[in-house]
Amino acid sequence: MKERLEMEKKEKEDEFKLKELEMKERLEMEKKQDELKLKQAELEMRERLEMEKIKTEMVKEESNTKVQSKSEYFDAAKNI
Repeated sequence: MKERLEMEKKEKEDEFKLKELEMKERLEMEKKQDELKLKQAELEMRERLEMEKIKTEMVKEESNTKVQSKSEYFDAAKNI
């Protein structure tokens, strides 16, 4: 009787340890998944920022390009 109780106790302890390990593994996996999601979001944000910088540079370049006024255009046309 005593041996049987000890065996059952040992089985319960083993089950508990196994469940504990499974939960630790699950938590570790979830933590890694969360870290990956965070890194992915960070990369996407950096890409968006880079695209905005490129757009801003393109707008600056366009605005720096000399635009000929109408009077300059017509004066140039008269000289042809």
